[in-house]
Amino acid sequence: AITLRPSVSSLLLLCHSSPSAAPSCARDTSSSAHTTTMAALAARTWTAATRRVTAVRNFSEAVGNTELRLNVAVPHTTLVSDAEIKLVTIPARDGVIGIEKNSPPVIAELRPGMLRVDYLDGKMEEFFVPGGFAFNHAGNKCDISVPEGVSVEDIDGDRLRED
Repeated sequence: AITLRPSVSSLLLLCHSSPSAAPSCARDTSSSAHTTTMAALAARTWTAATRRVTAVRNFSEAVGNTELRLNVAVPHTTLVSDAEIKLVTIPARDGVIGIEKNSPPVIAELRPGMLRVDYLDGKMEEFFVPGGFAFNHAGNKCDISVPEGVSVEDIDGDRLRED
């Protein structure tokens, strides 16, 4: 558990920096009531500002045991439709990102590169994408939207070398 406690000096500084907010007996610094009022103010503020963190919930705890479901869409069709997968590796703008079951939500801009899908049965599929966006949602759902996607199996390397 983490406990946050303001220091008494910061509370005194707050009271003296804004005297209109302080009680009337606190404005009279010559009285002994000032010390009592300042102590009461500090105790009240200390109690209000004290917060205990008793538990931390990660995104993975909220989603249960469902597998990661992936959709990869291009404007005219769907390359992968609601498939249960183990891992999708995307060419993000800031580097390659792997998204798997229970990954935290993220939005990533894609750069040209290889998008790799690893299915639960061990099968793997790769697509060349010229860019796009990936949205990983809470609840083990990932949507990828790209302007175009070509399966690596459909690319003819010899024809590419000729052009």
